[in-house]
Amino acid sequence: MKNILQIFIFLSSICMFSQDVVDQITDKTCECLSKLSENLSEEQITLEFGMCMMKASTPYMEELKAEYDIDLKYASEKEGEKLGKVVGIKMIEVCPSYLMLLFKEDETSDENTFESQYVAGKVTKITEKPFLILEVEDASKTKVILHLITYVDTNIDITDHKDLKGENLVFYYIQQPLFDGEKKEFRPYNVLTAIRK
Repeated sequence: MKNILQIFIFLSSICMFSQDVVDQITDKTCECLSKLSENLSEEQITLEFGMCMMKASTPYMEELKAEYDIDLKYASEKEGEKLGKVVGIKMIEVCPSYLMLLFKEDETSDENTFESQYVAGKVTKITEKPFLILEVEDASKTKVILHLITYVDTNIDITDHKDLKGENLVFYYIQQPLFDGEKKEFRPYNVLTAIRK
């Protein structure tokens, strides 16, 4: 009985240790970002994200080296980029604080920074991860990729989004910068603001 108890404790410790290090880093980075001021510029957000991520990663340097071949010992730009690729995408999936910082309007910028655009066409493809992505083909066969990330103003029921495939609708959107974890930079994405029948 004593041996069984020792084996159980040993296996439990292995399970706890093998919990994905990236999940732990993501949680701590998200917690760090939740404490930031809402009045940060785009550049400040990028800088603060990097600092929060590095601070959260420091306790896991050995695990990152062993599991992901990321060596933060000398904190080189190359290793930082590797870490950014691993953590950045996960942040978009699980961190509401990060998304709020990405989508807040910079108070120092001009009101017309994000000019509203629209496309009328048929939904040809729907991707559900990491958030809803619609591919829309207009009358000239031009395809536009649209991201449904936040609330949209609509006069149709979009709760069962699979029904949208094949529908001809009008989509309003703005181009907004989102953080690309692979390239470690903000890139413009078409973010939906409204859908009309």
